Amino acid sequence: IILFHFFIPVGVSESQRDSKLDVLLSLINAKASFGSFVLQDQGVALRYVLPVMNTQVSLAQLEWLIDQAIAQADIYFPAFEFLLWGGKSPVEALACAITETHGEA
Repeated sequence: IILFHFFIPVGVSESQRDSKLDVLLSLINAKASFGSFVLQDQGVALRYVLPVMNTQVSLAQLEWLIDQAIAQADIYFPAFEFLLWGGKSPVEALACAITETHGEA
């Protein structure tokens, strides 16, 4: 078993550790297509378990694992910023974070 742990230092202070952050984590975990986000120290960690039975892990599998973690962080990291520093509710923060843009600016 490989436990993948990807830490994102969002700077969560003790005063920001409240039910809003727990709600946001629950909302994100319900939508995330890879792993689960947990509160850790002053940040958030993305965790994923890769079961490996009697086989070796290929470089391609490890690259996929890292690519997926980065993609999930890119999608959901802004939600934490909107909640912690933008004054948004958990639902608003998640909605703002996963809004897709179309076209070019």
